[in-house]
Amino acid sequence: MLEELSKKDKLWRSIAFRITHNKDSADELVQNMYLRILDYGVDLGKLTDSFIKVVLYNLFKDSKKGIYNTISIEDYKELVTNDNIISYSDEDLCVLKKIDKLSKHEKDILNLSYNHSYRQIQEITDINYNKVNRDLSWMKIKVLGSKYKR
Repeated sequence: MLEELSKKDKLWRSIAFRITHNKDSADELVQNMYLRILDYGVDLGKLTDSFIKVVLYNLFKDSKKGIYNTISIEDYKELVTNDNIISYSDEDLCVLKKIDKLSKHEKDILNLSYNHSYRQIQEITDINYNKVNRDLSWMKIKVLGSKYKR
């Protein structure tokens, strides 16, 4: 399975570099991605370029837990729309357009939700926990529509 996945190693490292902005970190991220996929025994037939990109991004996010240093929605949007190597589905671009239409308040809360719990967001923003929960739930419905399952 790894042989097939590693055929696009150069692509994975390119994407990881765009996420980390550091060659060593990108190399480590790709190695962790291979291990994660191997550990979970993901079916190779179900692996898409978009799925690998999400795994890389999530591994990067996990490595930054506890540090408020995340890729903003705008950076992620740039990563997706300016990538000439991978063609993205209309669905991916549709989700990004919906995220782009969120208010500044909603984008701020969404950005914080990548690395913080609802309680931490409450402390950072001084917004009631229930409102944070409600706002994020509404954003998921706005962005994902019928695909969002509560």
